[in-house]
Amino acid sequence: MNIKVVFNSILTFTLFSALICLPQKGKGQADNISDIHDYIMPGDLFWALDKDAQQKVLFLNNEMNQGKDPSFEAISGIFPDYMNYPKALIGIKEHEDKILSSWDGAIVYPPMYISFEINDTPFGRESEKSLSRSLLDSSYLPVVVTNYKYDGLLYEQTILGYSEDFSFDNPLIAFVRMKVKNPSDQPQKTKLTVWFRGTGVHRAGYWWAADCGPQIIHCPRKLSLEGNKILDENGDYIFFSDIPANIFENDKLSFELTLDANEEKVLHFRIPRRIIRSDETSLSDISFEEALGKVKTYWKELMESGMQIKVPEKIVNNAYKTWHINNFLLTQEYKLRYPDYRIVDAPFFYEAVFGYASAMYLNTITTGGYYKEAKKTVGMFCSLQRPDGAFSGEHNYIVPHQHGSIIYAICQVY
Repeated sequence: MNIKVVFNSILTFTLFSALICLPQKGKGQADNISDIHDYIMPGDLFWALDKDAQQKVLFLNNEMNQGKDPSFEAISGIFPDYMNYPKALIGIKEHEDKILSSWDGAIVYPPMYISFEINDTPFGRESEKSLSRSLLDSSYLPVVVTNYKYDGLLYEQTILGYSEDFSFDNPLIAFVRMKVKNPSDQPQKTKLTVWFRGTGVHRAGYWWAADCGPQIIHCPRKLSLEGNKILDENGDYIFFSDIPANIFENDKLSFELTLDANEEKVLHFRIPRRIIRSDETSLSDISFEEALGKVKTYWKELMESGMQIKVPEKIVNNAYKTWHINNFLLTQEYKLRYPDYRIVDAPFFYEAVFGYASAMYLNTITTGGYYKEAKKTVGMFCSLQRPDGAFSGEHNYIVPHQHGSIIYAICQVY
């Protein structure tokens, strides 16, 4: 199951409802393209699509005009081309830190950006048609698998987020498994490179509300290699590999591999969201397979504790769970901050408590049967309530003013 299809299906819940209620072409209406495509989208958007996308829209309309129920495949097919480049969050529920897996396998967690190269060419970008992404086992789990065929070899990257005991008090670590397989009957050589770059650091505060371009501080780290670890200028670990690399220069860590016919080699990396002190063992005390097993159990038990959706299309069942997981990944609990529990719009940039979005989150998990998490969210709102009863304005903790939606969502809990 392709990852873009899984995430598209989350949007499809709304789109299904909208399309089912669309007007059908009645007697006397002109039988031309303008009458057909207007049922789904404005004409200017339709004509801006390429011919292939237009045909998908017309096919969907024809299906509906014949009285058929819209299928998931027909609806998801009309999404824009940029849905071919899906990004995914990995992590655990309520952890302050998050890690983003980009469409090309790059790992993003500001101020760090870690990308991959094969024989000095960007992973996934040289031949985009040879790259595909999915969730592990075509499921709902936040474990992302990126496959890429390049220069006669097969590459598979799997990434997950893990924290010891799944506690937000312990460091969040990205576990990465990179498989390289030679499917031919001849030996092959390749070079896999991990490139460490900085994204820049924004000033503190709600910088999303201001033009802060010139206020971005560029402070690249000074990295060094020590055995199978990358250290920063303070001697703290930012990367760990199961095997030592061959070369480290210009912030690029390279592994030169020789594969016999039909041979597969596996590399394991661990990347902490925050630095790990040199006296900690968090990077080496658990294997990838152990972490993967724990992550599967963790999310399965959490998803089975709420309301279940069971419809004939498995992809919709999984999309419902993915939707909830994405919601849980937008929660943060951090005891040394006020408020210590918060719901954010998006990690890395929209990290304020947005009233309407937070109220929607509360209503979603309440109707989904996650009452423990719902009560925590109610507590967050109440802790931010002003003496006059308002939920926003003071210290800009909740933006913008959305009193009605907040009060309504709180009432649904009780």
